[in-house]
Amino acid sequence: MRHLLIALPALLLLVRADVAQLHDVVRCVPDAVITLPGGVTTAAAFSPDGTLLATGGAAGDLMLLDVRTGAVHWQCWPGGLLGTIAFSPDGRRIAATGAHLTVHDVATGVELAHRRNTGPHTVCWSTDGRLMAYAEGDSVQLVETEHYEFAHPRLEFTYPIHAMVFAADDQTLFVGDNVGQIWRAAPSGQVPRERLFKHGNDQRCARLGRAAGGFVSFSNKGELRRDGRTTRLDRELCAVALSADGEHFVAGDGEGNVVWASANDTWQRELHLSAAVSAAALDTEHSALFVATQSGDNLLYRGDAAPVELPGHNAIAGEIAVSPDGTALAVCSRGPYWSAPNGSGYLVSLDGLPPQRLADCAAVGTGRSGAELVVLGKDNLRIVDGRTGNSVVTATREAPWSWHTPSVDVAANGQLLLGRLGGQLFDPATGEFTRAPEPLYSQKWIDDTALATDGRWAVGATSGVEGEDGLLLVTDAAGRELFREAGRSVDTVDFSPDGRRLFYAFTTAELFGLRSPQNTVRIRDAVTFALLHEATAPIRWWRYLDERYAIALGRDGLQVWDADRLVPVQTIDVGLPVQQVRLCADRRTLVVSTGRDVRTFRLSRL
Repeated sequence: MRHLLIALPALLLLVRADVAQLHDVVRCVPDAVITLPGGVTTAAAFSPDGTLLATGGAAGDLMLLDVRTGAVHWQCWPGGLLGTIAFSPDGRRIAATGAHLTVHDVATGVELAHRRNTGPHTVCWSTDGRLMAYAEGDSVQLVETEHYEFAHPRLEFTYPIHAMVFAADDQTLFVGDNVGQIWRAAPSGQVPRERLFKHGNDQRCARLGRAAGGFVSFSNKGELRRDGRTTRLDRELCAVALSADGEHFVAGDGEGNVVWASANDTWQRELHLSAAVSAAALDTEHSALFVATQSGDNLLYRGDAAPVELPGHNAIAGEIAVSPDGTALAVCSRGPYWSAPNGSGYLVSLDGLPPQRLADCAAVGTGRSGAELVVLGKDNLRIVDGRTGNSVVTATREAPWSWHTPSVDVAANGQLLLGRLGGQLFDPATGEFTRAPEPLYSQKWIDDTALATDGRWAVGATSGVEGEDGLLLVTDAAGRELFREAGRSVDTVDFSPDGRRLFYAFTTAELFGLRSPQNTVRIRDAVTFALLHEATAPIRWWRYLDERYAIALGRDGLQVWDADRLVPVQTIDVGLPVQQVRLCADRRTLVVSTGRDVRTFRLSRL
């Protein structure tokens, strides 16, 4: 982890100055940037001479390593989960596919070419390096690599493409799709496509490689086709790699089992790792194996020697929680879309202590007081001291959480409100889980909750096919209903510090899961529920800073808003797009997740 104190001047970009007093804006001072170790490596490839290894991470970074020393030559950020990495035949360039396709100079890491919105599935080079092919959905695009110009019209297919390889003479391109079909096509597109065969039912092509007789094809269910022969591993594979000559392969499954073998069944070695395999690569001489796991391991094997641990990638900073006193954070690191829902996380002390890994962490929340934080595991709940990592309370459920892992809020009586798909209460004094009082308990997807100082709860929920059954629900401390507004998908709710006003933002409906970029935002009297203010704005998260100003996250990023006039008065630039925001109970410590890292800020009025 890198925990850096940054001394920068206040970020103070004023917009719409006519709607607010200039002295009433907020000073936002960067305090720390926290990067998390233990990220998942999702793609890897050896250079043609076997001296270099390129690895890509789930957070979208590309890294070049020296195989002999393990030193990192350079690191860059193409963006998006990297799915395929391929060296050019001369070893001087690297192509990587993530959210985009990028080509980099091996010596410097400088970006040589960029194609936007290609997807992470596959890219390959011709044997002479003059052409590059990459998948873009259900089509294949050829690129002439001297000037990185499109060489031929797209090759169109019926299903999304997952693997490709050029034949040894560069006159044929073999293509595999996500229903297991293998096609032969000419790069020029002048020869009709020909379907060669199809892997068994419910299989997709996971990897294609060159072989002396043509090509080798591997499916995600462990079916290997080579020279008309079929070999079956009979397991669901998470990662597959083939040697350059197609003579050897490595295949890893979701249990951490790895098979390193020759394609002609003359040699085989098995490895047993601690977690699911996320990426693998074989060098040209198939004498070295790189394999990575979803727990962040990056291992290099040579012969019978013990594996060498290589530097890994940073984790994706997902859900965050800050302790009530602002001294500690809990971060739930988010894995790739295909990883298990019960992931890992970290406890981070903001006074400089080393971070502590949370091996079983599906969700996090703030605690009741002090440095307390709440960690939800696969089937348990832990209240921990964020500075020491010691458990204050531990409770195990009879059954694991569903994939709808609850959110956490603290009730006025010290119990924890566990939201999403119905409310539950957890009493730290007794260690018991109970159903929340009606009507707080309802089969709604709870998006946000707010707690007033007198114990009133406000819950914003989404339900229905297009959000038409969502609601805003306000109850007293005992759970008795005080106010309800139904028929709206409520994104965020908050009480003002004095408890007199209630803010909420809602979307009237969705259209097949696509939310409108605009919300209706309302402020009501929190006692009489009379409507005080209403506006239209793209707000998906809101927290009051004081009685007049609030901090909000929307389409335009992080902003300070005038809560009386419902207009933005200041924009806060954190350097990267904001994915999640948390405000400490003191309303002066701001924590932001950008995906790459977690950033903390100190807020004060000018």
